[in-house]
Amino acid sequence: MFKDLSAAKILTVKALALCVFFGGCGGGSEQPAGPNADRGRRLYLANCVVCHNREPSKDGPTGPAIAGSSETLLRYRVLSRSYPPGYVPKRKSSAMPTYPHLKKAIPDLAAYLDPEAQPSLQKDLEAKIKDKGQDETRP
Repeated sequence: MFKDLSAAKILTVKALALCVFFGGCGGGSEQPAGPNADRGRRLYLANCVVCHNREPSKDGPTGPAIAGSSETLLRYRVLSRSYPPGYVPKRKSSAMPTYPHLKKAIPDLAAYLDPEAQPSLQKDLEAKIKDKGQDETRP
């Protein structure tokens, strides 16, 4: 009886040791596949708020509001400081540096800046559009 119990304990200890050795049984350290708005938010806060507002739907000290920016626009601006063909810039400025280290993270940034994925951004954009429309109708 004790012999069987000892074998079960040894097997359990070996299984636990393997789990610890390989980084856990659940594989919880893996990054989720596809664009991730939370990763995008962290990258935005770490790289973009120096020039753009902490709230992407508002203008920053030197950079415009960028909520709703497409992945294509982000790719052009972040990697080459240029604009996609046919795009009309919000500001005439060439102050934005390139960020080649963000090349693989552009889908994450786009996911964060997508107003449909971020209800607070959607509300800010709607308010901005409403205010802009009111300004245009004033004499």
